[in-house]
Amino acid sequence: DCSEKISDRDRSRTLLRISTKYLLWDMGHSTIENDFEEASKDIDMIIYVIDPLPSKMLPAYDCLEKIRESALPAVYVINRMNPGVDKRDLLNFLKIKKPVMLPLAEPAIIYSSEYKCETPFKNESLKVVTAEPSRKLASIIEEIIKYRNR
Repeated sequence: DCSEKISDRDRSRTLLRISTKYLLWDMGHSTIENDFEEASKDIDMIIYVIDPLPSKMLPAYDCLEKIRESALPAVYVINRMNPGVDKRDLLNFLKIKKPVMLPLAEPAIIYSSEYKCETPFKNESLKVVTAEPSRKLASIIEEIIKYRNR
């Protein structure tokens, strides 16, 4: 029955049983708080994406603390970075250094892409502003994978 909602806990258990070389898993806040101990046994690296909007950051802070307390390598990505965000205050509040900063995409790009049923990353102007942060993120991930595979 497709109308039955799968709980975060059941979804976590299912994902932990998947056998694959790489698994990208959007854990969400409730999952990481409830199942972090169990999930962390099988996780090699965390890519933690942070929205700098205060109403989004504050509920995520406990998750950030759990990640920091774990021994897992973590890459922090600030998504939707924009001139309205004070970078120094943000990094001091989050207690992180050298995150990957992805710029806020212009709403016109997002809306236009949705109406065309395309990914926003097909837009050339968005490709230009995300190219360097994307390269930086890929490089960090590669270094962690190399280190873990020693």
